[in-house]
Amino acid sequence: MISRFVLITIFSTSLFAADTSTNFCLDKQSAIKNDNFAKKYPQDEKVIMLVALRTG
Repeated sequence: MISRFVLITIFSTSLFAADTSTNFCLDKQSAIKNDNFAKKYPQDEKVIMLVALRTG
């Protein structure tokens, strides 16, 4: 029973982490969108952290 649970857990987590091929740091259009987003909300701390994560 426990081995079935472990197997299901491993399989389900691999499904969620399947697509990691997109690198938004190198996408120029995404960089422009991030800059515009940061300019639109310059005082929002969550936006600042999000833009910082996206820009790398």
